[in-house]
Amino acid sequence: MAKPTIALSTSPIFEPYCYELLRKISLELSRNEIASTFAFSAQQPHSPSSTSSALAVVCEDATTEPAPIHIKITGFHGKIILTTDVHREIALSLEHLIMRGHQRIALFCRAVQDFNAEERIREFTDQCSRNSHIVDYQVYSAAPDSDSIASTAQSLLDHHPTAVICSSDFLATSLLYEAHQRNISVPKDLSVIGYSDVPEAAKTIPALTTIRLPFTRLARAVSQITTDIMLTGTSRIGNITFRPELIIRNSTSYARS
Repeated sequence: MAKPTIALSTSPIFEPYCYELLRKISLELSRNEIASTFAFSAQQPHSPSSTSSALAVVCEDATTEPAPIHIKITGFHGKIILTTDVHREIALSLEHLIMRGHQRIALFCRAVQDFNAEERIREFTDQCSRNSHIVDYQVYSAAPDSDSIASTAQSLLDHHPTAVICSSDFLATSLLYEAHQRNISVPKDLSVIGYSDVPEAAKTIPALTTIRLPFTRLARAVSQITTDIMLTGTSRIGNITFRPELIIRNSTSYARS
């Protein structure tokens, strides 16, 4: 008997962690003897909802929720949505930096039209404005092309923050490069925090402090839900919420006095 096959399609994505999640999902599906194919569509994801959605896996129709990743299963019209707590992501990062004496902190992210950027910017500005230890905070948004990322990183460094929270490990590594080009020492002169903990994050110089996404656990959960749906037509689980974890490495340290 031929293996069942499902199609994984995604609207445009620019972050390596999205590809990493897709790869993990495909691997877990294959372990359950479900083949998968990948396709990319031109449809842009919907605006983020009030829930702090970071990634979504949606079955068949995606009309109301942000949906960068779709799993299409013939005859099934439900949704599988992965969500993360953006408030906690920002709180963990700020707490780590404030405890190390940082008072000038920047957020480096994608342009606001990109997935989940608005929620992350709102949380960052709200939490910074309420914290008396932070004397200056700025938001820098880059378009997804490499030239815009480089120029935005350079503009950010022109304003001399002591710490930067990045919305992806890719942006963080780009910032590390631009800092190196200017002889800015990380973490002596600048602390940098990434997001997602892709495998390469531990191999940057210095190794990157970052918010970890549990790729393997998420992929296994999605695979189990998908398998249940294909076998029974339904699933007991529809939404999966995961708690971000701060992984402390060498790219953050105490602010210079």
